[in-house]
Amino acid sequence: MNAESKKIRSQFTQLFNVDELASFVGTNAQTIQTITNKTTSYYKSFELKKRSGGSRTILAPKQQLLSIQKKIATTLEKIYPVSIYSHGFIYKKGIKTNAEEHLRSTELLNFDIDNFFDNIPEYRIFGIFRYYFNMNNYISGILKELTCVERHLPQGAPSSPILSNIICYKIDKDLGKLARRNHCKYTRYVDDITFSSKRKLPSSIYNRINKSCSNNIVKILSDSGFTINHRKTRLLTKSQRQEVTGITTNKQLNVSKTYIRSTRAMLYNFKNSKYQVANAKFKKYYKAKQNLNPNSEILPEEIIKGRISYIYQIRKSRKEQSLDNSVTHKLMQSFNMVYWPKGSKFDQKIANPEKFKLYNSIFEIEVKAKDEDLCEKDNIMTYTATAFLCEGKIYSCFHIFKKPKQIIEPKLKEYDCYTKKIRATYEIASIDFDQNFDVSIIHLNNTCKIKKSGFKSPKKDATENEQLILAGFPEFSHHQGNTLNLYKKNTQIEDIYKENITKLNKPPYSFSNKMKAEKNLLFFQYFSLFNKIIAVFV
Repeated sequence: MNAESKKIRSQFTQLFNVDELASFVGTNAQTIQTITNKTTSYYKSFELKKRSGGSRTILAPKQQLLSIQKKIATTLEKIYPVSIYSHGFIYKKGIKTNAEEHLRSTELLNFDIDNFFDNIPEYRIFGIFRYYFNMNNYISGILKELTCVERHLPQGAPSSPILSNIICYKIDKDLGKLARRNHCKYTRYVDDITFSSKRKLPSSIYNRINKSCSNNIVKILSDSGFTINHRKTRLLTKSQRQEVTGITTNKQLNVSKTYIRSTRAMLYNFKNSKYQVANAKFKKYYKAKQNLNPNSEILPEEIIKGRISYIYQIRKSRKEQSLDNSVTHKLMQSFNMVYWPKGSKFDQKIANPEKFKLYNSIFEIEVKAKDEDLCEKDNIMTYTATAFLCEGKIYSCFHIFKKPKQIIEPKLKEYDCYTKKIRATYEIASIDFDQNFDVSIIHLNNTCKIKKSGFKSPKKDATENEQLILAGFPEFSHHQGNTLNLYKKNTQIEDIYKENITKLNKPPYSFSNKMKAEKNLLFFQYFSLFNKIIAVFV
């Protein structure tokens, strides 16, 4: 516990009367007394449909009580060291970290605690404040009234998760010890308990005759006043789809195909129907599925975006997540194509990682120069070329600087790769160049700094028939006949590429004194990006 947490703990545990408590939670003594005299009137109750069938009662506190409970929860989270086995409602933990503990298991046992919050009575909450935090009887009683209703811990209050984690500390300690003794892993996400092993689970954890949890587990839970929901007890082998808190854990973390398909179907309706029609259809389906009040307000864009974000969080450690055509990124791109009333969008850096990296490493050089062969009125000519950022250096062709007789304003333009508008303009101070290879390195003024590294130089030569991406400035340029567009139209692009490659010698290359020697000039003809090669023609 750090110094700040110790200070907060000292302030909290030394609260002596209702005035001090009111000041601590940001209200007044009269409000606290009013709430504690009639606690039930400060909650609103509704039923939430369970995936397994039936429903659970949610007791959500009203605003006055809600703010007080949030303050209590925040305080307890800072001053109580939660069990390492608990993953529910804990900073930097969640369903993903809970599932990660059980990856690639031979056997996995999962079960729920029956009526979890209802079975945490108010006297145990009183005991936390009175005996663990050593607060006086009066303040412990008020805190119990502020955090409990109908004589138990309410499901739906912001203070309930941390209080339930404190109550379950001994359970976690005992079940964790049982797991370690049997070379197994144990985690708990609120009321969802999981054991797993790289071998078959021993009889001290799973009773194969009765197909139920062992007596050891039953006793540890019953000693704390809990029972197991046997209807939701499952033993899953590696040949089955193993699932922990809704996440598949057989080989790598994944979301069920059903969840992805239903999310894709939601998006399809909004992409291919008028918004009003798709919105009405979505609300009817979603409210019925979630057992919501038909008159309740829901925002489809927030629900669908939340589902896609969830899929992304679970799958983002996968290698293919760096590619634009991954499942998650396709969903994000589809979402961005819909006109949502609130203008919701996924950040393009996340939705199109390849395209974002590619386009943010490409710049345009604009050179204005005088041409004495033309009349005075028309003697200002503008030349443009593509420039590439590679490992912190900006490269372009040399001929754009050689062609004009008198350069006036050489500039480097940075574009927003989606709006296609100029994001920034930099002044070019000097260049290093090699005339034979038609290559130049651009140096900007000292005040101009581009905080990116750009492409990476390739570690291998390009091979014949290798997949290429043509990179350049066609999508930003106002010129109709730019080089890249010509290459796009040319069916012989493979021959052109091979011809250009064969003109270069094998690395290392020789350079003039005006340009520092690089280990490999080939990156100027192609850049490596992820697992693909980007061909560059300047």
